[in-house]
Amino acid sequence: MEQQISSDDIEGFKVLVHEWLSIDDKIKQLKDAEKKLNEEKKKLNEPIMEFMSKNNIEDCNTSTGKLKYVVSEVKKPINRQYLVEKLAVFFKNTQKSEEITSFLFENRETEQKVNLRRSIIKGISIK
Repeated sequence: MEQQISSDDIEGFKVLVHEWLSIDDKIKQLKDAEKKLNEEKKKLNEPIMEFMSKNNIEDCNTSTGKLKYVVSEVKKPINRQYLVEKLAVFFKNTQKSEEITSFLFENRETEQKVNLRRSIIKGISIK
């Protein structure tokens, strides 16, 4: 049996959706602006880092603090190819490494995430 939705509920829902869309538009505009600024900043990174490296400058004092030249090591993500290669070396058996890798990838836990996603009709401006 289908439940009837009152007109007040529908109007309230429309207000919520309109507000959500308005906020989503603002977020998109801010993200676009952030993307442009990050691109500009990235262009400046290379010459600044090159200068600091060439002149052995680790810290650059500014009016708001310091700009630091930092070198750090990060681990690469583990992927299927990496697992197969390293397990083959460990077990000295390529077939066994393939089986173990397949088992791990096929039996990974999954979870469901529920979210709202907006699709925009091509040719329509959001501004």
